[in-house]
Amino acid sequence: MAKISKIIAKLIALTPKWFWLGFIAGLFYFGYIFFWLWSLYPLQSLGVENKAAALLFILFLFTITTAGMALFWGIFSFAVSKFYGKISLLFLPFLSAGVFVLTEYARAWFFGILWFGNGGMLGPHWTFGSPAYFFTGIKPILQTASFWGIYGMDLWAVFLSSSVILFLKTRRKLFLIWMSVAILTIPAINIFERQSDNQPSAKIGISIIQTQKPTKISYSPEETLRDFSQKLSLLKEAAKNLKENDIIIFPEGADFSKTLANFLDPFSVKTFFNKLSAKNLLVIDNNTISDSVKLRSKTTFTDSKSGIVGYYDKQLLAPAGEFLPYLIKWPLSIINSSLKNNLEDLREYSKGTMSNIVRYKNIWAKILVCSDIVSPAMARRGNFDFILAQNSLGIFNGSSLLESQLIAISRTRAVENEKYLALVSNFGRSFVIDSQGNIQKITDSGGYKILTGDIVPSSVQTWYNKLGDWPILALSLVFIACALFSKFLGQFFKKIK
Repeated sequence: MAKISKIIAKLIALTPKWFWLGFIAGLFYFGYIFFWLWSLYPLQSLGVENKAAALLFILFLFTITTAGMALFWGIFSFAVSKFYGKISLLFLPFLSAGVFVLTEYARAWFFGILWFGNGGMLGPHWTFGSPAYFFTGIKPILQTASFWGIYGMDLWAVFLSSSVILFLKTRRKLFLIWMSVAILTIPAINIFERQSDNQPSAKIGISIIQTQKPTKISYSPEETLRDFSQKLSLLKEAAKNLKENDIIIFPEGADFSKTLANFLDPFSVKTFFNKLSAKNLLVIDNNTISDSVKLRSKTTFTDSKSGIVGYYDKQLLAPAGEFLPYLIKWPLSIINSSLKNNLEDLREYSKGTMSNIVRYKNIWAKILVCSDIVSPAMARRGNFDFILAQNSLGIFNGSSLLESQLIAISRTRAVENEKYLALVSNFGRSFVIDSQGNIQKITDSGGYKILTGDIVPSSVQTWYNKLGDWPILALSLVFIACALFSKFLGQFFKKIK
């Protein structure tokens, strides 16, 4: 232990202080962002009965995740400080904004790398903690997400804040120009990106069946029957008030269709859906299906008259919840291989590989299951008319902190693609968001409830929907290049200085 302490002390001494300033700021920030991990306690939903072991396990998850994300804020702070004094001060906002965007993009990749496993998926998917999500309460800024996504908002925010700080410090006029350009960029983008009103007048009614099913390894027959009875009652109530081709949607892990199939034979199941209504209704369910090897989180689209018309297997699986990351699996293989095998049997899912866009008659629905929604890339790909998101906070005991973050993320996804978004939740609130990110309907609390509303299909494709993140990443590189060559560019601004 003494040798390890000495090695750590030497590493700290060799690391520049600016790295540690950024890293410590990141620890506080991401400590708050990921504090919802503590709502996992006591981990009985994952099959861990020992409370002390559960506490240590969550501490491990929280510490590694927080430190891993804070690392990139340390890199950002170090990179900016490294070139401070070597570039023209007037171009420091360009350097800060460009480096921050690239480190944030790398951070979204790194989360998946850090917690990679057999069910993991690599890519810039894990955007928890992006500062852009704090702009959901400022409508003019949020609206720009349809043009440049979360990284564009990050670029703008860091550029503006850096310019303000440097102006207050130096009083140089050019920083006023940078500030003015940044401020005017927001209305300029909103005017440029404003779409013509080409939305069809037809609306689709939706009934969200919100549930309160705890996440457990197994359920008693009484628990299963009680949960199923409440869902059945809500389904029948919802079916009475819907029009032709309207939608009924269950949350992640509802298992309604699977439970129904346990009570009835296939013919009787078909008869049940047929008798729900005289009209054609689309019933969207999510079931945990066990195939010959692993589990799958499968969303099914069932037409009440013609049967299953499509399905989607969840792709972005949650580390530790739906698969064992190598960072957990390898130590467990040495310490307790039987526990590792038990956890794999109970919670090891297989990720889907098919498209998450399902066609139903003349509409195209994008389906996002729980953690899928944190990925801008998964939400924007393809042509679709609206977004349907299925969620479950059962494993997190309905954490209000996680729920508030998911609401901000969902509003941003809706604006990025300029599509209506409906999210149905288990152990949390459900809501309907319009294409401008406004919450149209929301349940007042968790529990078994129906939330009814309308969604408006739209074929609009925003600039972000078409192009994704690469234009902002390229612009960030241009910003960094401008800063690095600022000694030359600075000659053009001598008179203004």
